[in-house]
Amino acid sequence: MTDANGNIIEDASGLPEPGYHLELSDDVIDWLNEKINIEDEEDGPRILADYLTFTYDVDGVKRVWDLSYVGVYATDENGQPTRYVYSLEPGVTEDGEEIPVRLLFRDENGEVTDDDIIGMAENSVCEEYTMSINPGTLTQSEIKAVFTVPGEEPLTCAIDIQPGTLTIRSTTDEEYVNEIAADETGVDRNAITAVADDVTYYVNDSEVEVAADRVSLLVDEVSNDAGFNWEMAQDAMDHAIDSSATDWTYRSDLSYEMAYMDLVDTQNGHAVVTADDSMTIYWPMPDDADPDGDFHVVHYTGMDRENTMDESGLDNAAKEILTGEAVRIDGRWYVAFDADSFSPFVLVYEEEDNDRPTRPDPDPDDDKDDDKDDEPEEDVTGLNTTDHYAYIAGYEDGTVRPDGNITRAEVATIFFRLMTDEYRETCWSTSSGFTDVTAANWYNNAISTTANAGWVSGYPDGTFRPDAYITRAEFATIAARFLSDVYGGTSMFTDISGHWAEDYINRAAAAGWINGYADGTFRPNAYITRAEAVTLINRMLDRAPDANHLLADMVRWPDNPETAWYYADIQEATNSHDYTRAGTGNYEVWTELLANRDWAALEEIWSQANDAPGGEVMG
Repeated sequence: MTDANGNIIEDASGLPEPGYHLELSDDVIDWLNEKINIEDEEDGPRILADYLTFTYDVDGVKRVWDLSYVGVYATDENGQPTRYVYSLEPGVTEDGEEIPVRLLFRDENGEVTDDDIIGMAENSVCEEYTMSINPGTLTQSEIKAVFTVPGEEPLTCAIDIQPGTLTIRSTTDEEYVNEIAADETGVDRNAITAVADDVTYYVNDSEVEVAADRVSLLVDEVSNDAGFNWEMAQDAMDHAIDSSATDWTYRSDLSYEMAYMDLVDTQNGHAVVTADDSMTIYWPMPDDADPDGDFHVVHYTGMDRENTMDESGLDNAAKEILTGEAVRIDGRWYVAFDADSFSPFVLVYEEEDNDRPTRPDPDPDDDKDDDKDDEPEEDVTGLNTTDHYAYIAGYEDGTVRPDGNITRAEVATIFFRLMTDEYRETCWSTSSGFTDVTAANWYNNAISTTANAGWVSGYPDGTFRPDAYITRAEFATIAARFLSDVYGGTSMFTDISGHWAEDYINRAAAAGWINGYADGTFRPNAYITRAEAVTLINRMLDRAPDANHLLADMVRWPDNPETAWYYADIQEATNSHDYTRAGTGNYEVWTELLANRDWAALEEIWSQANDAPGGEVMG
């Protein structure tokens, strides 16, 4: 690979090595048949590589490139090869020095690039690069094809070098690559794993084989659009209910997880790979799934990130239902199913009835009548509603990832930081009682203290599941615990009737802390994004940032553009500041930036003051 000046890029990117197609003139084919009867040879393409070289001999500069056979690229309806793939070996000088074939990759604007990372955009899930051979200082038209047969005069021909096209599929920020396991013993406890034995792999849809030890399963988020992901999940659950493969009736009994998968060649720029047989996928069972329930996987077979699809196209998207089986391996539950192609998958499952976050029961003396639908009374005891400290931090790469999900541990840490110092001291604890939260965990103090305050809770099995993403329903429940009233009106969203968090969602919505979507839904089982979470928190704390009244020297984030709906709320959550109030709506006018609190240092001080070990602060 080279830059625009022909210089070899030493630190090569992940772009794959190209293959080459050859098209021979009728005269050349006749000559080859006369000299070596190539059409009668079973290994004709391989024999062609033995007789063909490319040469350059101009002004004392000499090069020789050998051709190597790679495999069959395409066949006709009778299975007869129609195109072959070859590779070019490095050119050799008169002194025996090897000079690799130099390639140029250009994007759609004609700019030379070496970037193999294509971020997903709303209307673009792939990019096409043009590939061409960079001749350097050589005159490309002087390169000749030379066919040499022992005892015969060589045949020298002019060549025409045409560019090729490379399609690169996009990824989100959350993808990972997992090795293909040979059997169940190789299944990753924490990641979706493919298991296959005696499977042959090919580059794309060709017949060019790829060694099995080079192939892995790429697992990614379906998209980086939370709205689209939610719409696909709802479509998948509806499809599962409507399918004859299930006896499900109510969506409220179901939940889901989603993933995009592809087979890739890890030693060749993650080139897409296909397999000649199905593979068994082991999907770690969600924490709230009933192992004795049914599992069905809705596979969107036509969405391979070479074509965009909006929410309106989901109903008519090509999809199939795969039946999953609950499998226990070394004490861990998985959902296993067979797949013979890859694209988005939605695992739809039955929730375990008694495995939802515990929550306080409403006061039985509270009247739940139609007259009690006024805005709930707020009781934010313990929350610091005065000081506007930054309460979330960005990532090491300089981003804040507003559209990313947020874990239960990170949420506990945020509320831990938002306690008044006096209330935190009152509720301080270093022992949560949760079986999966230990003193060695960075989030131990935060979870233990907020649980002691009654702000967060765990599950009936004694776990907290700190690394699990938190749903919109769970987050609304935490918020609603700061409201003293039980909601008595009609349900405020169309998709929460009968949901375990229905009352909490309604209470938080009535207080103006949370919103639904334009279609009247709340999407309670969807994961809440970081942007949605900070927006809710800002409303709880009566923080009212205004994009026109911030400060120029504040911390800014490349992935928090001023045009985003969450722009001001993200800035509020990441910049400590003084402020005054103004205007209709009592919005904030920032007056001075303050140093962000060093939460790690403060936690160490609090730990020492309470005779407790400190912990690393993250999130």
